[in-house]
Order: sequence, then structure tokens, then C-alpha cells
Amino acid sequence: MSKDATGTQKRDIPWKRYLTLAVIGLVLLLFAYLFAVAFLPRWWAHRIGDQVDGKFGRGIGWGLFYGIVFTSVPLLILRQAFRDVCWKPRGTFLLFAAVFATPNLLTLGVVLGNGKTAHAG
Repeated sequence: MSKDATGTQKRDIPWKRYLTLAVIGLVLLLFAYLFAVAFLPRWWAHRIGDQVDGKFGRGIGWGLFYGIVFTSVPLLILRQAFRDVCWKPRGTFLLFAAVFATPNLLTLGVVLGNGKTAHAG
């Protein structure tokens, strides 16, 4: 700690540590994004393809099931997040809503994706 002109103690901020942690975090986020784009659409399409087994009726049934369940559950969770609660439960509700919406987001990645893995899926 150092003192400023008025004689009060001033806290030194470890900028190098914060900057290093920020750069490491950004690199990890980049790798996570690249993994998600390169692997997840194909993986999800194969899982759904295994469930459907090439049958059109099964595809419609499973599609409706996933669409209804994994849209309504996140919306119900989000409803709880926007009630008058403090920020920690709100963040937890938002995280749970994102996790429960993952099947719809993966399907959206396969449908709208323009990469090689989305086309392969």
C-alpha cells in the first residue's frame, strides 16, 4: 500500500494479474467456441438421427417433444428469474434456463449453421 498526497493509504491494484487472467479467460472462451462450432452440431445431429432411426413419424414426434419441453421449461424458469429477487438467484435461474434450452440451441446450430460440421449433421 502507498500513501497519496492527503496522507491516506491507497491500495495498489495488481493490474498484471488481472490482465493475465483476462487474456487466459478470453483464450479459453475462444477454444470453447471453436469446440462448440466444430463438434456439437454433428454430435447432436447423430444423436437425434440415432433416436429417429430414419423414420419420418418418429422424427416429427421427437421434434415436437424436444421443441415443446425444451421451450416451455426454460420459459418457466425465466419467469422465476424476473421476479423480485436479488442477483444471485436471478443469475442461477438464467443459467438453468440456458442449460434447459440447450437442445433447441443445438438444433438451431444444425439448421442455421453454415460450417462443415453443420452441413454434415
